[in-house]
Amino acid sequence: MSRRYLSTYAATVVVCIIEGMVLAAPAYTQAPDENWRVLDTDHFRVAYPSNLKALASRVANHAERAYRGLEKHFGPAPRSTIDIVVSDHTDIANGFATVSPWNRITILAPPPIEGFELTYFNDWLELIVTHELAHVFHLDRRGLLGRMTKTIFGRPSVGWPIFPNSSLPRWVVEGLATYYESFLTEAGRTKGTFQDMVLRTAVLEDRFESLQEMSGESQVWPAGNRPYIYGSMFFAYLAESYGLEGISAFAKAVDRQLIPYRIDAASRQAFGISFTEAYAGWVRTLAIRYKSLLDDLSKQAPITRGETIDSAGRFALSPKLAPDGLMLAFAKSDGLSDTQIHLTELSDATGQNLVRTNGLALLDWTPDGSLVFSQLEFDGPYRSYKDLYLVNPTDGKSYQVTDGQRLDFPSVSPDGNKVVAVQQDKGRTWLVVVDLVTGALDPMVEPTDDIHWTSPAWSPDGRWIAVSRWTTGASYDLVLLDEHGHIHEQITVDRAIDLTPTWSPDGRHLLWASDRSGIPNIFAADILTTGKLGLVRQVTNLATGASYPVVDPTGTWIYFSAYHADGWHIERIPYNPATWFNPGPIDDRFNDDRRASTRNYSGQLKLTERSYDPFPSLWPRFWTPVFSEGEVRGGHRIIGSSLGVQTAATDTVGRHAVTGLVSFEPQGERFTGGLAYTFFGLGNPAISVSANQNRSSASFLVKPTLKKSQTPADQNLFLLKRERELGMDISLVRRKVRTQFNASIGASYVWEHQTLWDSTQNPEDGFTATVGSPQVSASIVYNNTRIRPFSISPEDGITGSTKIRRRWDPRVASSLSDAPRRNGSWTDATGQIKLFRALPLKGFSNHVLAIRASGGLAWGPRADRDFYALGGTAGQAEQFSGLQLFGEPGIQFPIRGYPWGIRTGSTAWAISFEYRFPVARLNKGLGAAPVYADWVSGSLFADAGNAWNPEITKNPQGRVTSIGGELLISSLPLWISPTVVRTGLAFPLTAKGRTTIYVRLGVPF
Repeated sequence: MSRRYLSTYAATVVVCIIEGMVLAAPAYTQAPDENWRVLDTDHFRVAYPSNLKALASRVANHAERAYRGLEKHFGPAPRSTIDIVVSDHTDIANGFATVSPWNRITILAPPPIEGFELTYFNDWLELIVTHELAHVFHLDRRGLLGRMTKTIFGRPSVGWPIFPNSSLPRWVVEGLATYYESFLTEAGRTKGTFQDMVLRTAVLEDRFESLQEMSGESQVWPAGNRPYIYGSMFFAYLAESYGLEGISAFAKAVDRQLIPYRIDAASRQAFGISFTEAYAGWVRTLAIRYKSLLDDLSKQAPITRGETIDSAGRFALSPKLAPDGLMLAFAKSDGLSDTQIHLTELSDATGQNLVRTNGLALLDWTPDGSLVFSQLEFDGPYRSYKDLYLVNPTDGKSYQVTDGQRLDFPSVSPDGNKVVAVQQDKGRTWLVVVDLVTGALDPMVEPTDDIHWTSPAWSPDGRWIAVSRWTTGASYDLVLLDEHGHIHEQITVDRAIDLTPTWSPDGRHLLWASDRSGIPNIFAADILTTGKLGLVRQVTNLATGASYPVVDPTGTWIYFSAYHADGWHIERIPYNPATWFNPGPIDDRFNDDRRASTRNYSGQLKLTERSYDPFPSLWPRFWTPVFSEGEVRGGHRIIGSSLGVQTAATDTVGRHAVTGLVSFEPQGERFTGGLAYTFFGLGNPAISVSANQNRSSASFLVKPTLKKSQTPADQNLFLLKRERELGMDISLVRRKVRTQFNASIGASYVWEHQTLWDSTQNPEDGFTATVGSPQVSASIVYNNTRIRPFSISPEDGITGSTKIRRRWDPRVASSLSDAPRRNGSWTDATGQIKLFRALPLKGFSNHVLAIRASGGLAWGPRADRDFYALGGTAGQAEQFSGLQLFGEPGIQFPIRGYPWGIRTGSTAWAISFEYRFPVARLNKGLGAAPVYADWVSGSLFADAGNAWNPEITKNPQGRVTSIGGELLISSLPLWISPTVVRTGLAFPLTAKGRTTIYVRLGVPF
């Protein structure tokens, strides 16, 4: 029988502790099997792979500098040493911070060199360290109530009252960190142009989000960027209008709230005005500013209006024309279909998905009509790198050109034999030439710490390569290289971001995207036959933004990615140099003292290097109560309610993990619990050892033998089981971007103690036994389902799992191996498969057909009639109250409309069919209250199943079936995490069922 441990946060204030906000970073961002080292500073322990010492030293310097800045302008500083993990195990630019169970920051080394969003930085490491450290300063602070509860419980991963500032909308948490990232580095996102472009376009196209929409987590554009963009720019407005000190005062006011989630009250206390009122004033200010800007732009030149080629929204980037000019390829992600390279036939505007890609791919055509593109793929469980691939548009088949070379931004040479691309490693980028036939690499530009390269473009005659080059001090400029990689000409020299260069077919003009005017526009330069720079002009005059220009082979059109309020579209304008105009003055934000250009990033601190030690991070830092409701059989409480504690710990680099639990049942004066340890240091596999003690029960109805004159009376007997198990498991993972395969094997020894009780719950004499049994198990899990941004359910794929277990009784001789009363041996095999198919029908999301089928077969003397149970309604456990008031997690054979245990046996099966469909996109909240709903969907279902024991029942009872429907609401309760609330109505079609209305969390499967 399964036991549900119901977590609480504190016995006395459990109804107030209503969230379990996990702040930890994803575990796969660093590889535990590296040779890790540590640098110690005054306030930090910087862990790094042994080959990244130089990078770690720079991180340590930036961290101490950011620490001083935050202590001065935000404060107070955390009391304990902060761990930083520096990782170069993925080709993704990012960082993470957590304050539970201790302060820890993860820094990913690759710099962000694509697009305008993150590229305005003086130094990438400085920016990301400052941002993540701002999270630690913000979240690891607490008022009196928080200090009291932390003294008792430590640092569990919950919000209020221990970490009150984590119980806030994401726009507050991420917006505050993004604001300080810019304030302390004098670059960053609030000082760049991308966030300004998003807000400006939303105002001009009447799509600016309300405060309640900003507090949600909808995938409606700008989706995941919403909290960073709206939050940081709103904080910039608050700081400018009401004083910088108000930000720190707001965090302090949140710390002191005895009634949480009152952000308007905290804002009023800190800024003298509520967020609701301030937000309305901010919206009015932006409307005036941007409409005035539109008038000024109209006076400079006609506003550019592009002809739409693709308007699906979200992402439509990197358009490239086929050599014959008849077909346009671009990277597309519209939220409904796979991320892909999309082909558009320009003669009739028809489109098709050429090939699914692992993320948005940068691409280029070869002269023979193939496409080269880059994409990310896993190399083991913890590492993921980009490589180059070739795809044939005729049949859509692709193959890999390079393996593990960390390549991106391909540009094909005019002869089609090679590609110039950007390679990266250890936080640096440089240029290489790749042979498309052999995959061999030849360095073109050597890597250095203070230069990054991106977006190379080969000229039509093969003489030049135009490329964007970042140098320290936020200078993203264009240069021309000769075929040997030597700088021939500097095209731009300023702090604006100049990206994605492209050539006209005759090689006379170089076009690129630049935000030098404060708005990303397309610019062009005349390139003389000597490779020298001629006249520079502005091509577009947009009020929104543009990037990735490309000229068609006939020199008739310029295609580009055009920004709109719902994301990026593909548009085109005529290629007509006569309409190009002289650029205006550079935007004021790019005129400064370039303070960062002379910084020295190493040798400033006294750093102590040592070997990595998993302690003290491996020590448990918290405990939380656990509660079990016990078990009732035949109206009798056989196992009483129990109360206990649980804890967990992992070390800084994720090499070791420990969990522990102990619980006491006063009714029987009995203990349960367990301890488990897992070692990830081999990378693959992971090895676990565990020891635990559990209790379960069963009931039997016995008809005693009586004299004829007596009235028969049934008697309840109860079997109480205690299992002590010592085991070991080995798990292997084969991880890819699109699929995951897990396999594990385990062995354990189980001591089972059985006691038979009568109806008065007294032990029956002579019916106590203890059996020691070895057990082995093996399982595999496979998954390739897809969750797209607008999905209401898993789509297009399969999830399958199977598990087999064998326990045998070593006391029994082989001649008695089939004797059920003497042999405790059994074997069971279970399996489940889930199938999903998306239907592109009307609605904000795809419709989905879903099937789940599960089965179990147990055999052996102890494979009794209660081995499997059928029935019940599955759902995720409720976490908000800490009491799990509804849920039913872990049901193996659910049948909606019937109670759990409607059928039992050693053989079981269940199947469910569902049709899932979108109903409405809400994207609504309730002002500044912690209430928000994103979307509503519905489903129609049919369930069927049965369970029986072939050894006892030759003719099993008929299967149970039900039909019904469900209404699902995707919500964000208390700003914790997106949660689907599911309300259903089930109609049983066979006996012993009843029409049932139920509430569960999460999709059924």
